[in-house]
Amino acid sequence: MYTCSYCNENGHSINKCKHPDIEILQEKIKKDAVIHYYCMLKYDFNFLLYSLKLLTIPELRIISYKNKLYNKLSYKPNKLELQKYLFFLQNNLTYLFPYYYNIEIINIFL
Repeated sequence: MYTCSYCNENGHSINKCKHPDIEILQEKIKKDAVIHYYCMLKYDFNFLLYSLKLLTIPELRIISYKNKLYNKLSYKPNKLELQKYLFFLQNNLTYLFPYYYNIEIINIFL
């Protein structure tokens, strides 16, 4: 019997989780990717990495699974493993969102 490490419910693992908060987290990451692009242009600040550092380990793992990035993260990663994983997520998430470079969205922040 599986127990999900994201929602702690029995019957499924994290890669099959359909918890409603996952969609909210996905939308937050999409918005953060747009803000990241603006921050890099205007302030040379890595906002996406900053926002990823604020997430819990299960949240980082669910983002990876839901975006089909199958780079595994252990349940209790050490600092170096977590840092590598954050950079992996940041580099891959920026390519996954098609409106990441949408100038109309960027103009909202300018």
